[in-house]
Amino acid sequence: MDIFSILCACVAFQSGGNVDEDVFGRPPLRDRQRNLDPKEIISPYDRRGGADRNDVQVSTPSNGNQNEMVIRVSPVDRLHLIGGANDNRNGPYTCAFYSSFDGGLNWNEIFFPPPPQFGNAGDPAAAIGPNGEVYFCPLAFGSTSSIYVGFSPDGGLTVPNWVQAVPPGATRFEDKQYMTADTSGGLLSGALYISWTRFRTSGVPIMVTASFDGSQTWSTPRRISDPPCQRV
Repeated sequence: MDIFSILCACVAFQSGGNVDEDVFGRPPLRDRQRNLDPKEIISPYDRRGGADRNDVQVSTPSNGNQNEMVIRVSPVDRLHLIGGANDNRNGPYTCAFYSSFDGGLNWNEIFFPPPPQFGNAGDPAAAIGPNGEVYFCPLAFGSTSSIYVGFSPDGGLTVPNWVQAVPPGATRFEDKQYMTADTSGGLLSGALYISWTRFRTSGVPIMVTASFDGSQTWSTPRRISDPPCQRV
Protein backbone atom coordinates (compact mmCIF):
# COMPACT_ATOMS: atom_id res chain seq x y z
CA MET A 1 0.00 0.00 0.00
CA ASP A 2 1.45 3.38 -0.99
CA ILE A 3 1.55 6.42 1.27
CA PHE A 4 -1.44 8.08 -0.48
CA SER A 5 -3.63 5.02 0.21
CA ILE A 6 -2.51 4.94 3.84
CA LEU A 7 -3.38 8.61 4.29
CA CYS A 8 -6.79 8.10 2.70
CA ALA A 9 -7.45 5.16 5.01
CA CYS A 10 -6.48 7.24 8.05
CA VAL A 11 -8.75 10.08 6.98
CA ALA A 12 -11.63 7.68 6.35
CA PHE A 13 -11.13 6.13 9.81
CA GLN A 14 -10.94 9.47 11.59
CA SER A 15 -14.00 10.84 9.81
CA GLY A 16 -16.14 7.77 10.28
CA GLY A 17 -15.57 6.52 6.74
CA ASN A 18 -16.59 9.75 5.05
CA VAL A 19 -13.73 10.59 2.68
CA ASP A 20 -15.64 13.67 1.56
CA GLU A 21 -14.24 15.41 4.64
CA ASP A 22 -10.68 16.66 4.63
CA VAL A 23 -8.12 16.14 7.38
CA PHE A 24 -9.60 19.11 9.26
CA GLY A 25 -13.10 17.61 9.23
CA ARG A 26 -14.37 20.18 6.72
CA PRO A 27 -16.79 19.35 3.86
CA PRO A 28 -15.46 19.48 0.28
CA LEU A 29 -14.76 22.87 -1.24
CA ARG A 30 -17.86 22.98 -3.44
CA ASP A 31 -20.07 22.57 -0.33
CA ARG A 32 -18.38 25.32 1.68
CA GLN A 33 -19.00 29.04 1.63
CA ARG A 34 -17.22 31.13 -0.96
CA ASN A 35 -15.79 33.78 1.37
CA LEU A 36 -12.50 31.96 1.80
CA ASP A 37 -9.00 33.29 1.83
CA PRO A 38 -7.63 32.82 -1.74
CA LYS A 39 -4.67 30.88 -0.32
CA GLU A 40 -7.09 28.30 1.09
CA ILE A 41 -8.91 27.68 -2.17
CA ILE A 42 -8.02 24.65 -4.30
CA SER A 43 -9.53 23.16 -7.38
CA PRO A 44 -12.78 21.26 -6.74
CA TYR A 45 -11.20 18.41 -8.72
CA ASP A 46 -8.33 18.04 -6.26
CA ARG A 47 -10.12 15.32 -4.32
CA ARG A 48 -9.26 11.72 -3.54
CA GLY A 49 -10.03 9.47 -6.51
CA GLY A 50 -13.46 8.79 -7.95
CA ALA A 51 -15.32 10.51 -10.76
CA ASP A 52 -14.26 13.99 -9.67
CA ARG A 53 -10.86 13.36 -11.26
CA ASN A 54 -12.45 13.21 -14.72
CA ASP A 55 -12.24 16.15 -17.10
CA VAL A 56 -15.35 18.31 -17.52
CA GLN A 57 -16.59 19.22 -21.00
CA VAL A 58 -16.98 23.00 -21.12
CA SER A 59 -18.55 23.46 -24.57
CA THR A 60 -21.90 21.93 -25.47
CA PRO A 61 -21.61 18.79 -27.64
CA SER A 62 -21.04 19.35 -31.37
CA ASN A 63 -19.18 17.91 -34.34
CA GLY A 64 -17.25 21.16 -34.77
CA ASN A 65 -13.93 21.79 -33.12
CA GLN A 66 -13.04 24.40 -30.52
CA ASN A 67 -9.59 25.98 -30.26
CA GLU A 68 -7.64 29.07 -29.16
CA MET A 69 -9.05 28.87 -25.64
CA VAL A 70 -8.82 31.50 -22.91
CA ILE A 71 -9.73 31.24 -19.22
CA ARG A 72 -9.88 33.78 -16.39
CA VAL A 73 -10.49 33.57 -12.62
CA SER A 74 -12.37 36.24 -10.66
CA PRO A 75 -10.22 38.12 -8.14
CA VAL A 76 -13.14 38.29 -5.69
CA ASP A 77 -14.58 34.77 -6.06
CA ARG A 78 -12.13 32.03 -6.97
CA LEU A 79 -14.99 29.70 -7.94
CA HIS A 80 -16.13 32.12 -10.63
CA LEU A 81 -14.43 31.28 -13.94
CA ILE A 82 -14.95 32.56 -17.47
CA GLY A 83 -13.51 31.38 -20.75
CA GLY A 84 -13.79 31.46 -24.50
CA ALA A 85 -12.90 29.51 -27.64
CA ASN A 86 -13.17 29.54 -31.40
CA ASP A 87 -16.11 27.35 -32.40
CA ASN A 88 -16.84 26.16 -35.94
CA ARG A 89 -19.93 24.04 -35.36
CA ASN A 90 -21.97 26.25 -37.70
CA GLY A 91 -19.49 26.33 -40.58
CA PRO A 92 -17.85 29.77 -40.39
CA TYR A 93 -15.88 30.42 -37.25
CA THR A 94 -17.71 31.97 -34.35
CA CYS A 95 -16.69 32.83 -30.78
CA ALA A 96 -18.14 30.95 -27.84
CA PHE A 97 -17.81 32.24 -24.30
CA TYR A 98 -18.26 30.31 -21.07
CA SER A 99 -18.90 30.96 -17.39
CA SER A 100 -18.84 28.79 -14.28
CA PHE A 101 -19.81 29.67 -10.71
CA ASP A 102 -18.68 26.48 -8.98
CA GLY A 103 -15.01 26.25 -9.84
CA GLY A 104 -15.54 24.55 -13.19
CA LEU A 105 -17.95 21.76 -12.27
CA ASN A 106 -20.70 23.22 -14.47
CA TRP A 107 -20.49 25.67 -17.37
CA ASN A 108 -22.80 28.04 -19.25
CA GLU A 109 -22.26 28.89 -22.93
CA ILE A 110 -23.09 31.90 -25.10
CA PHE A 111 -22.07 32.88 -28.64
CA PHE A 112 -21.00 36.20 -30.14
CA PRO A 113 -23.18 36.99 -33.18
CA PRO A 114 -20.80 38.40 -35.82
CA PRO A 115 -22.30 41.38 -37.68
CA PRO A 116 -23.38 40.54 -41.26
CA GLN A 117 -20.65 42.67 -42.86
CA PHE A 118 -18.04 40.34 -41.32
CA GLY A 119 -19.73 36.94 -41.04
CA ASN A 120 -17.00 35.30 -38.94
CA ALA A 121 -15.55 35.67 -35.46
CA GLY A 122 -12.53 34.32 -33.60
CA ASP A 123 -9.58 35.03 -31.33
CA PRO A 124 -11.59 35.16 -28.07
CA ALA A 125 -10.24 37.26 -25.20
CA ALA A 126 -11.72 37.82 -21.75
CA ALA A 127 -11.13 39.79 -18.58
CA ILE A 128 -12.59 40.13 -15.09
CA GLY A 129 -12.55 43.47 -13.31
CA PRO A 130 -11.66 44.22 -9.68
CA ASN A 131 -15.24 43.71 -8.48
CA GLY A 132 -15.94 40.64 -10.58
CA GLU A 133 -17.10 42.47 -13.72
CA VAL A 134 -17.02 40.19 -16.76
CA TYR A 135 -15.92 41.27 -20.23
CA PHE A 136 -15.69 39.20 -23.42
CA CYS A 137 -13.73 40.32 -26.48
CA PRO A 138 -14.15 38.66 -29.92
CA LEU A 139 -12.68 39.59 -33.29
CA ALA A 140 -15.22 39.92 -36.11
CA PHE A 141 -13.69 39.41 -39.52
CA GLY A 142 -14.30 39.00 -43.23
CA SER A 143 -12.42 41.00 -45.83
CA THR A 144 -11.66 43.42 -42.97
CA SER A 145 -11.85 43.00 -39.20
CA SER A 146 -13.07 44.75 -36.08
CA ILE A 147 -12.65 44.15 -32.33
CA TYR A 148 -15.75 44.01 -30.15
CA VAL A 149 -16.26 43.95 -26.37
CA GLY A 150 -19.27 42.75 -24.46
CA PHE A 151 -19.98 43.47 -20.79
CA SER A 152 -21.91 40.77 -18.97
CA PRO A 153 -23.99 42.07 -16.03
CA ASP A 154 -24.61 38.56 -14.69
CA GLY A 155 -21.13 37.08 -14.54
CA GLY A 156 -20.97 35.71 -18.08
CA LEU A 157 -24.47 34.32 -18.62
CA THR A 158 -25.57 37.02 -21.05
CA VAL A 159 -24.20 40.00 -22.99
CA PRO A 160 -26.95 42.53 -23.74
CA ASN A 161 -24.80 44.69 -26.02
CA TRP A 162 -21.56 44.28 -27.99
CA VAL A 163 -19.56 47.50 -28.39
CA GLN A 164 -17.22 48.04 -31.34
CA ALA A 165 -13.93 48.90 -29.61
CA VAL A 166 -11.79 49.06 -32.77
CA PRO A 167 -13.51 49.85 -36.09
CA PRO A 168 -12.43 48.26 -39.39
CA GLY A 169 -10.15 49.90 -41.93
CA ALA A 170 -9.90 49.34 -45.68
CA THR A 171 -6.09 49.07 -45.68
CA ARG A 172 -5.52 47.11 -42.47
CA PHE A 173 -6.50 43.90 -40.72
CA GLU A 174 -6.71 43.72 -36.91
CA ASP A 175 -5.78 40.35 -35.41
CA LYS A 176 -4.87 38.41 -32.25
CA GLN A 177 -6.26 40.73 -29.59
CA TYR A 178 -5.62 40.28 -25.86
CA MET A 179 -7.55 42.00 -23.08
CA THR A 180 -6.82 42.66 -19.42
CA ALA A 181 -8.41 44.62 -16.56
CA ASP A 182 -6.61 46.70 -13.95
CA THR A 183 -7.36 45.04 -10.60
CA SER A 184 -4.65 46.86 -8.64
CA GLY A 185 -6.97 48.96 -6.51
CA GLY A 186 -5.05 52.04 -7.65
CA LEU A 187 -6.13 55.20 -9.43
CA LEU A 188 -6.96 53.37 -12.69
CA SER A 189 -8.42 50.26 -11.09
CA GLY A 190 -11.16 48.90 -13.34
CA ALA A 191 -9.61 50.21 -16.55
CA LEU A 192 -9.60 47.83 -19.52
CA TYR A 193 -6.82 47.44 -22.07
CA ILE A 194 -6.73 45.63 -25.41
CA SER A 195 -3.57 45.00 -27.41
CA TRP A 196 -3.44 43.42 -30.85
CA THR A 197 -1.50 43.11 -34.10
CA ARG A 198 -2.39 45.45 -36.96
CA PHE A 199 -1.52 43.97 -40.35
CA ARG A 200 -0.95 46.54 -43.10
CA THR A 201 1.28 47.04 -46.14
CA SER A 202 3.48 49.61 -44.37
CA GLY A 203 4.30 47.40 -41.35
CA VAL A 204 2.79 45.18 -38.69
CA PRO A 205 2.73 47.16 -35.43
CA ILE A 206 1.37 46.26 -32.00
CA MET A 207 -1.54 48.51 -31.06
CA VAL A 208 -3.35 49.27 -27.80
CA THR A 209 -6.64 50.88 -26.79
CA ALA A 210 -8.14 51.53 -23.36
CA SER A 211 -11.54 52.01 -21.74
CA PHE A 212 -12.18 53.83 -18.48
CA ASP A 213 -15.96 53.53 -18.35
CA GLY A 214 -16.58 49.80 -18.21
CA SER A 215 -16.07 49.08 -21.93
CA GLN A 216 -18.66 51.57 -23.21
CA THR A 217 -16.14 53.79 -25.02
CA TRP A 218 -12.56 53.18 -26.16
CA SER A 219 -9.58 55.42 -26.74
CA THR A 220 -8.04 56.08 -30.13
CA PRO A 221 -5.69 53.14 -30.89
CA ARG A 222 -2.02 53.86 -30.35
CA ARG A 223 1.06 52.11 -31.65
CA ILE A 224 3.25 50.78 -28.84
CA SER A 225 5.87 48.78 -30.76
CA ASP A 226 9.03 50.16 -32.29
CA PRO A 227 9.45 49.46 -36.04
CA PRO A 228 11.93 46.58 -35.54
CA CYS A 229 9.65 44.92 -32.93
CA GLN A 230 6.39 43.81 -34.46
CA ARG A 231 3.74 41.10 -34.22
CA VAL A 232 2.49 38.95 -31.35
